[in-house]
Amino acid sequence: MKGFTLFEIIITIGILGTISAVSFPVINNLYSDFQLTSERDNLIGVLRKAQSLAFTNQGQSSYGVELLENQYVVFKGNSYTERDSVFDEKFAKPSGITISGLSEIIFTPLSGTPNATGTFNLSNGRQNLSIQINEEGVIN
Repeated sequence: MKGFTLFEIIITIGILGTISAVSFPVINNLYSDFQLTSERDNLIGVLRKAQSLAFTNQGQSSYGVELLENQYVVFKGNSYTERDSVFDEKFAKPSGITISGLSEIIFTPLSGTPNATGTFNLSNGRQNLSIQINEEGVIN
């Protein structure tokens, strides 16, 4: 009779279980780091969209970005509180990432320069990334 014994099957399952238990945290950390990098790129895209709208003088107005707890809002106007909400564009933000630093930035029409300079700091609890905006409006 050919086949596997119960002992061989149990040993194989044990080895596969051990490999899975060891690799799960590594895979989870890689995914978390990927999500953080992806969110940094997403926020850069949102900032550049607002800057581009201001630079091209869409609606002859300033455009800005407001960072809320669970979303980013590209808005038309000189401040988030005085904006024309009809023009709001909302982008979801993952819950596992925290952002500190600037919470609102507004770009002036035609020049695209920001009203403030500073840094957005993104963190997933394990790793930190940052986005800097200088006085000329360069987003790094």
